[in-house]
Amino acid sequence: MSKWYSIQLLFKAVIHEELVKHDSETYEEQIFVIMANSKDEAHIIAENKGKEEEVSYKNLYNEELTWKFIKVIDIFEILEEELKSGVEVFSRYLLVPKPSSTPEVLKHYYQEE
Repeated sequence: MSKWYSIQLLFKAVIHEELVKHDSETYEEQIFVIMANSKDEAHIIAENKGKEEEVSYKNLYNEELTWKFIKVIDIFEILEEELKSGVEVFSRYLLVPKPSSTPEVLKHYYQEE
């Protein structure tokens, strides 16, 4: 019987020839909802989805940029049989060293420019 899963994929922006000096590298997490008969099948689907999502284009600096699939980070079984508004599709625990303040956790895991 098919179940719903969310899959968390990690991608890296690869610039083939830097025309502008970049001080950081960019990674992106993407989360998709899929149907599969098992967690093993979900992993196969996730790997294929990651490869399908790789894309290349010219960025705003006219550099050739490729979003390279790195790996499947997580697979989360959705316990609800029917997807509807408000259904939890992803969750993770963050284990942080003691003592860590909320601003430190936010900066480390959810940093925005």
